[in-house]
Amino acid sequence: MLADYPEDSAARGSLAAVLEHQGRFADGMAEMVTGEILSGGGHPTISSWDGRPLGTASLLVTCTAGIGDILQMIRYALPLRRAEPQARLVLWCRPEVASAARLMRLFDDVVATQTIEDSIFDWEISLMRLRLRHHLTSDASLGEKPYLKCEPATVEPMRRRLNDLDGGDRQGPAPLRIGLRWSGAPHAYDARRSIPHAQLAPLFTLPHITWVALLESGHREIPALHDGSLPLADVSGHLHDLGDTAALICALDLIISVDTSTAHLAGALGVPCWMLARPDCDPRWGLVGDQSTLYESVRVFRHPGLTLDWDHVVRACVEALAGYR
Repeated sequence: MLADYPEDSAARGSLAAVLEHQGRFADGMAEMVTGEILSGGGHPTISSWDGRPLGTASLLVTCTAGIGDILQMIRYALPLRRAEPQARLVLWCRPEVASAARLMRLFDDVVATQTIEDSIFDWEISLMRLRLRHHLTSDASLGEKPYLKCEPATVEPMRRRLNDLDGGDRQGPAPLRIGLRWSGAPHAYDARRSIPHAQLAPLFTLPHITWVALLESGHREIPALHDGSLPLADVSGHLHDLGDTAALICALDLIISVDTSTAHLAGALGVPCWMLARPDCDPRWGLVGDQSTLYESVRVFRHPGLTLDWDHVVRACVEALAGYR
């Protein structure tokens, strides 16, 4: 495809995925950056930062990827800030992720408007190019440590709501509080990462667990929480943005999620999370084993093969939960 159409950004993305599945992550990222440039990513009228010292210059960091991708790649601004403490760093992102990005307390500003004034910036770089630059110039890993943090004042109201849900004043140990995300936003691969309701049923047979749905306000799955399909608590009325979801995640004992931004958010916050991978798991989560290569707090539950077998994955979760505290 690329031999005939070298400027096809979709083909570049496909090649990037193949390279990452082979463990050639730097090569894959380079292809992703090429595809991003070909598709018009970044800001068209601001000069692309070439790595020179910034001093007190202004740098616009752009991101056009999905929410989970942004939450993963935003960490690569950390070494940039350390190297350029006097620079003005501004993140320009989609509105859905702005509240979570502010939890990093790294940028001088986080802007989520449709347009931005280009004349006030000296340079521009995308998160994807920043990620590639880090991998090419540094041996330091950024995958282990939490880099988002919720203020206690935002977490405590969520804890009180959870107390109301499971009767926190009752005698005896409090139940385990687990947030569950079993489906994502509709995409081409959504059918392979979403778990049918019936196959979740074994989870709900375990005692002393309060299950909380990690669904934002207006999600298409919320009716299932009220028609008897799924025995989870609905707190979506309190989840208006990712900042609210982050506060709830910090108030829970464990997160169980399919491959969505929820898993990335929990990992970035350092909250224990079990990520239920689809059969063709994104290689960023690691190709083998149960320890995520992205986040220290994330454990990966994998399919035994390339065929959908959610019964196997859920059964492994049930067995692990039986001894979890």
